[in-house]
Amino acid sequence: MKYLSKSYHWLTSFFFNYAWLGVILILLSIIGQHENTSGNEYLSIFFEVLVTIGIAVLVASIFTFASGTSQFMDKVRELLSEIVLTRDFLSKIDSESKRDAIRAVIRPSSDQRKIYANIEDYYDSQIEKALSVSKKCVRSQYKLNCHPFWDEEHNVIIVDQYASYRLYPSTNGYDNIKVAFYDHHAEKKPECLYVNISSPLKGKKRIERKNLELTEQIVEGQKVLFGEVSLGEMGHQHPHLDIDMHLREIGRSHWQVVGFQTLLPTDGFAFIVKCTPPVKVQSVNSFWAGSGLHINERSDYILSASSTQWMSEGTGISVVVSTTDEENIEANGENKPGDDNSE
Repeated sequence: MKYLSKSYHWLTSFFFNYAWLGVILILLSIIGQHENTSGNEYLSIFFEVLVTIGIAVLVASIFTFASGTSQFMDKVRELLSEIVLTRDFLSKIDSESKRDAIRAVIRPSSDQRKIYANIEDYYDSQIEKALSVSKKCVRSQYKLNCHPFWDEEHNVIIVDQYASYRLYPSTNGYDNIKVAFYDHHAEKKPECLYVNISSPLKGKKRIERKNLELTEQIVEGQKVLFGEVSLGEMGHQHPHLDIDMHLREIGRSHWQVVGFQTLLPTDGFAFIVKCTPPVKVQSVNSFWAGSGLHINERSDYILSASSTQWMSEGTGISVVVSTTDEENIEANGENKPGDDNSE
């Protein structure tokens, strides 16, 4: 009964006063035109005007009713809030429209273009760089634990590295996992001992080193050992994948560079180097955009660094470790290597 009462109230509100007047005017004009058998021109014009007025009154009453309902007002208020206040509508437009909107907002003035050469091209490159993130896989909470130690058998420093992160797909799905070792030099080449891929739906898949082939490539004049891990079925329709791997590098006799350079956009990073004596931390260098890298701890045997900010490709850090002082390394005529690995 309560539902019927509400329906009755709605109907009576809708068909009240002007709505009924509009319907009556339309019916009268239809009847009048039908009865005007003599074809009186003035009557025909009168009834045409009458039906136009009736339709206008009916339509006006409908809009008056709609504008007076709370649902209609709430919807209008929501749309205005999205456009004027939160601008949420911008997140729903296509990439090309977003690009045009951003260009319109940050376009340099004519005075700026006169002062700064090619500033508009620079802005365009930054826009393309920002919008291209959705086309790449993204990693979050990247953790890299490094353990340099002295190998008595081969008289070299060996660095065990344990990396873990969560991987999110791009708009085109997942890409293969890439592993690269830069500036390798030892007779015994670096290795990727295993890669574990965990999915919330498919469980865990482990790729051992015997199934991971590293091939030598030349990148910008530098020798690089490069390998890829195919995700296979693990990469199908999963919201994210958890990756962890074990890498091993061989040092240059009594010293080595422990490094990281990101190949994918990464949100959050933690880096720990823990040396086993007699290996010590000698120097730290970072190539970081902005001031987002924090050195949490540094001593002769431990380095801890982290960032909670977003890292773009090319960002990284390198740490020289050795069994002797850095001055002795330079006195012996040895050059420091570049970045030894990127994940």
